[in-house]
Amino acid sequence: MVTITWLCAVVVVVVALSSPVWAEDNKKEKVESILKAAMLAKQSEKRQEGSLATSRLLRDFESLETNEAKAVATEQLSKLNIPEADYNSIGIEKHGYLYYVDEFPLPPQDEESGNRRREVNGKDMERARRFISSQPPNGFSPEGIPYYHSKKGSAHKLYIDFNGFENTGQSYWPTFEAQPYNTDSDSSSFSEMEILEMVTIWARAAESFASFNLDVTTEKPNDFQNDVTLHALVTSAFQRNGEYMPFGDVAGGVAFTNIFGFDYPPSILSPALIYHDQLANWAAIIGIVVSHEAGHNYGLFHDGDEFGEYSGTWLGTSPYDSWGPIMGAPYGAAVAQWSNGDYGNATNPFQDDIAIIASKVGGFRQDEAGNDVGGARTVSFPRGPGSTEFTATGFISNQSDSDWWKVVSQNVGRLHVKASPFLSAEYFGGNTLVIKMTLYDTDGVTVIAVSNPTGVSTAEIEPVTVGTGTYFIAIEGAGVNPTVTSSYGSVGRYTLSGSLSSGAVDTPSTTTSTTASTTTTTPICLDDAFEPNNDLSTITFGYSAVDTQLVLCREDIDLFVFPVSCAGGRLKVSIYFSHDEGDLELQIFDSAFNLVDASETGRDNETVIVSGDTTYYVVVFGFFYASAKYTMDANLDCDPPSTTTSTTTTSTTTTTAGVCKDDIYEPNDEFPTHVFAISDFNLTLCPNDFDLIYFPSCDGCILKIRVSFLTYLGDVDIFLLDLEFNLLDSSTTTLNEEEVRGSGSSNGYVLVVNTFQNVGNPWYFLEYDNITDPAGTTTTTTS
Repeated sequence: MVTITWLCAVVVVVVALSSPVWAEDNKKEKVESILKAAMLAKQSEKRQEGSLATSRLLRDFESLETNEAKAVATEQLSKLNIPEADYNSIGIEKHGYLYYVDEFPLPPQDEESGNRRREVNGKDMERARRFISSQPPNGFSPEGIPYYHSKKGSAHKLYIDFNGFENTGQSYWPTFEAQPYNTDSDSSSFSEMEILEMVTIWARAAESFASFNLDVTTEKPNDFQNDVTLHALVTSAFQRNGEYMPFGDVAGGVAFTNIFGFDYPPSILSPALIYHDQLANWAAIIGIVVSHEAGHNYGLFHDGDEFGEYSGTWLGTSPYDSWGPIMGAPYGAAVAQWSNGDYGNATNPFQDDIAIIASKVGGFRQDEAGNDVGGARTVSFPRGPGSTEFTATGFISNQSDSDWWKVVSQNVGRLHVKASPFLSAEYFGGNTLVIKMTLYDTDGVTVIAVSNPTGVSTAEIEPVTVGTGTYFIAIEGAGVNPTVTSSYGSVGRYTLSGSLSSGAVDTPSTTTSTTASTTTTTPICLDDAFEPNNDLSTITFGYSAVDTQLVLCREDIDLFVFPVSCAGGRLKVSIYFSHDEGDLELQIFDSAFNLVDASETGRDNETVIVSGDTTYYVVVFGFFYASAKYTMDANLDCDPPSTTTSTTTTSTTTTTAGVCKDDIYEPNDEFPTHVFAISDFNLTLCPNDFDLIYFPSCDGCILKIRVSFLTYLGDVDIFLLDLEFNLLDSSTTTLNEEEVRGSGSSNGYVLVVNTFQNVGNPWYFLEYDNITDPAGTTTTTTS
């Protein structure tokens, strides 16, 4: 087994059980043995990484000031089946309730890991956009938070709160005023990117709890800290006044545990706290930590292995079959599941995660399809009778659950079917379900084909010949083959899609088992006939590309020129594509390369419209480097109405021609108006301007700064200086990315961002990392 543990912070978890009573002798003996073990661990030279937390258990118990608090602690320590591995990180708060201080190593800071983070975030944002387009929210809060529900109407709720919260003493947490979710430099409103991140966080947490009778929601309930509602607050580690939130200096998440079902109100043990800025503002990780902290609220402890208290990511044979337990640290896993310790060297083999959660939320979601032929439900043909394509959606609730569906064939035909879990993807996939699918003959007994994949989460049965009659499809959870063989945690939502067409298959299929070699192949993106056309030297004459099949490959752009020679001419350019394949965006610039119009919606197809006799440049690009096939249409009207207007489509960016709009950091081209270290997606350089950005120094590490942009909008160059303005490093290529590095400047660094010939650039993205110097010496890289 190979294990990777990913998280950017320490997670602190607080534990509670029933109301306090004085312990009996046998309880005292158990507590004494636990405290003795803590003392031995503190004294041992071979203590594990969490030894500071282990000593905290003993220290905190001895420092409790009241008998009542000692009674609470004694009662919990005697009753809770806390894994021995967890002793390293248990402390006791002043009322006697136990808490965990969970230390995780920092994720790798190398270039490959940074590229992986950007890739995963990009895919998540693209998926969130498609999700919003296909399933619009139920509404929005006054602040702009989209309302989503995973099981609207359920009495039991998990409320994910992005809006901030003030604890004035109603909770055992110290008083605090938590900030709203904010991952950019603007705290006054939620940006489109932040909304997409919220949807991603909600979707990942909702998938973790999809099999339960629980509504995971972003809409604030009327009473959100009661006996049936779990309050999970996603916020900054810093309060509004700049002070730390509880354990914010060391924690990525903080939560009481086992807060439901006792004679004290859950509100005194709420909310669970998730600190997004301690988790690298990485939506994929934040979503998992929401589930992890909610698990503690429901009474779960940690799942570890021989490598430590938290089992990390178990690597498989492909990017789609890495695995980890949610109550461990599965932050790099494609599949994260609830566990019963049914894996190698588990430290908590007696905790039945699914049963414990079900007992706190009123059981499982109602089964939408039966477990056998008699309970089979008919698939849906959404395009009506006579159509060939069918769909179904269901949920696998537990290890013994299976869903049976039936397809009625009117004559000899070809049956093709595929089943996909919700959010399935490579690496940080987000799904909990891995699917096994069986196709049965009309008797409901004879097996025609089986798909039990290796290396993937999906299942697919290639076209088989069927006759007249009713055929049955059975869906069940499978192990994450070959990584983890147990199907215990393979629960969650799935979508069934297929087709039933006329005519027999040339070669009838036999019983098959789909493998990774036939299901994980990534199609090669083949350039269209106009490539390369991503800069002015290779630009495509736009009218010649109309009504032809065009392709935008990943991380590419397509650039077209449309001359308009008639006075007052009106040009309308549209692109047509499917979000199922990729989310494309459309921008149009005038001859001075000023952005005139843009269409960057979350829907299929985009359109821009401009007026005026000049030369226009049209840019097609993928949202977060998406790839898709598309066609283009252009209409030039040289006889416009008497009143000429410039119509703006539904878009996120519209700029008046000839005007460069400063970003929010201007002016920042001299001291003391420079900007302190930032990472931002929306930066602008106007013509004849430059940006100054200060970055603090770091001991024993190298500062790495990367700027990404589109060269055709303006060639950006960057220069790294010390505070005496001596040049340390520079990057002045003609590519779409520049990078500089520096170390050894004790007072910090100044980054100068400029454009070649001072032409400006309406958009660039800056990010930075502090990486460990592998040589342990001061080095400077020169481009």
